[in-house]
Amino acid sequence: MEKNYKYISQQEINNGRQPEIDIVKFVAIFLMILCHVGIYYLEEGTVAYIVSDWLGGEFAAPVFMFCMGIGTVYSHHNAPKDMIKRGFKLFLLGYVLNFIRATIPEILISTANLSYFGIAPSFYMVDILQFAGLAMMLLGLFKKWKIEPVYQMLIAFVMAAADEYLFWVSTGYEWLDAIADLFWGANEWSFFPLLTWFVFPAAGVVFGEILVHCNDKTALYKRMLPIGLAGVVLAYYGKATQGTSSFPSGSYYFMSVGNLVNAFFFIMLALSLVYFIDKATKLGDYRFVKYSSKNLNSIYCISWVYIYWPMYYFGIYKNTWPRGIVYVILVVAVFVLTYVTCEIWQRIKKNRKAV
Repeated sequence: MEKNYKYISQQEINNGRQPEIDIVKFVAIFLMILCHVGIYYLEEGTVAYIVSDWLGGEFAAPVFMFCMGIGTVYSHHNAPKDMIKRGFKLFLLGYVLNFIRATIPEILISTANLSYFGIAPSFYMVDILQFAGLAMMLLGLFKKWKIEPVYQMLIAFVMAAADEYLFWVSTGYEWLDAIADLFWGANEWSFFPLLTWFVFPAAGVVFGEILVHCNDKTALYKRMLPIGLAGVVLAYYGKATQGTSSFPSGSYYFMSVGNLVNAFFFIMLALSLVYFIDKATKLGDYRFVKYSSKNLNSIYCISWVYIYWPMYYFGIYKNTWPRGIVYVILVVAVFVLTYVTCEIWQRIKKNRKAV
């Protein structure tokens, strides 16, 4: 780092736990649950659905991925080999989650349209864990090849620009599409293709390097706050007037480069807001926040099971439920059940290690 940057030091200053990162990850996972419950249990067009969609869009997945990039800077296990190994585990976990949350109930109640070698297509769904795994492995390779973070981010933008020409491009073969979905999204089973979304963890690495060398975080976040706020206000105005037509593919999951840049305003606002909230309240010191940040993957996986299974086993879906207050109750129920189950799971793992 150059000495002439006012708020940047050559030495690593903020090399410990950063409370605002823990808080924003906690908020992101809550908003994901809020959004996922809305997608599957609310009728489109209702006020509750629109609110859940707006809050659970750019404030959730992009923030989640950005923080993953920051985490690679702060992790004690950030050697290329460790990152690639961790990425591979995340990648496999994504398919384990697919099998448990959707494939098993689909097969048990015989609703699966079997294909792809006799397995329900839901098994090949490309969700955030598959993306996170691929992204972590790619970041590990970049680090091994000694590619500077800023160049990693530039490469990520080139990837996203290339993906704009690949939206919905199918190979014509189901098994090849299952592979293509991982990278550009050949069909509706791809939600987080690598080419589109890699820009967020790559940018997170850049921000992580800035943060770890920043000697005045308050000044940094003071600069970010008004920029983020202005960008988010304009973005919501665009959503209100254009809806999904603001995305070139008609889908939030396949954004243009412009959409991706727009999402960074949400990230800037989220990080700066929680920084100042934590400064006033010490929210980041709460055990619940630390616990959520530490067990993010478990919470994510467990929440999906509680969201998916009632649809299959009890036929609960969309407008079969009343609106409004029942939706709030469902979100709270999923949230509580998820955390209780996660705590039980963590204790089981702890007891196994002790044996």
